[in-house]
Amino acid sequence: MIDPDAYRSIDITGLARQCRFVTMGNYFMLVLGVLKVPILFALFIRESTISNLSIAMIGMALYGSCAWVAWNTRSGLDAITYRYSIPAFLAVAGVSICNVVEAAAEPLNLVNHSFDAMAGLATLGGVVAVLTLRRTWLPAFNVRLDKFLQHGKAKVQVRPAKGSRWLVFLALGLAWFVGIALIPSAFLANHHDLATAVIYINALGFGFLSVANYYFQPDYQTLIREDPRPPILLLRSFADDGNATATSTDVNVLNNLGFVGYSLLNSSLEDRLAFHYSAFGPFVASAGPSKGQIVGAIRVKLTDEEWQDKVLGMMKKSRLIILLTGVGDSLSWELKALIRGKYINKTVFMFSKVPRRIRNHLAPTAARLQFLSRGLAG
Repeated sequence: MIDPDAYRSIDITGLARQCRFVTMGNYFMLVLGVLKVPILFALFIRESTISNLSIAMIGMALYGSCAWVAWNTRSGLDAITYRYSIPAFLAVAGVSICNVVEAAAEPLNLVNHSFDAMAGLATLGGVVAVLTLRRTWLPAFNVRLDKFLQHGKAKVQVRPAKGSRWLVFLALGLAWFVGIALIPSAFLANHHDLATAVIYINALGFGFLSVANYYFQPDYQTLIREDPRPPILLLRSFADDGNATATSTDVNVLNNLGFVGYSLLNSSLEDRLAFHYSAFGPFVASAGPSKGQIVGAIRVKLTDEEWQDKVLGMMKKSRLIILLTGVGDSLSWELKALIRGKYINKTVFMFSKVPRRIRNHLAPTAARLQFLSRGLAG
């Protein structure tokens, strides 16, 4: 058995700072791919010259591949072990910086390429962060971080619960962007109000893609049946569903800069946890009262009479337990059950950053810490 002190020797804070750069680079790479592929497809439809057709096809392949890499490494940690993450980062950074340099001669074009500039900087930061993290040595385990993270990983493909419904919304989202890209530039130049509205209309396309992500998830019974490994259990306050784990404050800044809707593609903390830990076992949780579309842990619906017994059984079977700190009676009971059942040794306590826009109706970090401290003290 590994000495717990070995884990305590890892500089989690330093690694988290580096991972933040990876996550932001991934996000910009994903959004840029989603936007550029439809634009280049529209160019492919409009143009008839061989050179322009070739540029459009190469661009679609490049941005599409990079978006796929970003989607498959959206947890941040997975980019450290994914072999194509650095080439994808470098490709997007190079093309984005070239676009900005080319547009620098005309101030208006430079404004239009402001997102390219941010994407170039973010992906360059991602390259540096991934290289640094891959070379991080863990003395207590005598291994590099990338090798440490690869241990025990095995993705199990499970069928989506809603069949091909996710594919319908994916097609709707991409078709929406293609339709917008097909609007002639000259027409938009003569209709400034419509050009401004297009920025907001884009948000609906991102909304379609978010719904596609939700429908791509399997249901609980299918997941447990097709992935027999011990589960990873998520415990949290139901009040936080869809709120405390919502899009990060950093990405929501984009809305204030005029990039409305882009934050809809930003994975929540729960979604990132689910994507990462699903490589080690089914990532599950009990369903709360919320009726919203939550992407992340696969929920199992439990009645008021059975939920405590079921959760106890899931705690016993689980390989790992993730507890997102919060406040509430059910979470208090679960915390006491962890102590009584001696499951603390396989529990990870996490604090999610509560976005500023919802702090008025969610428990602040200090209250969460106090709640956890009282629970652990008995």
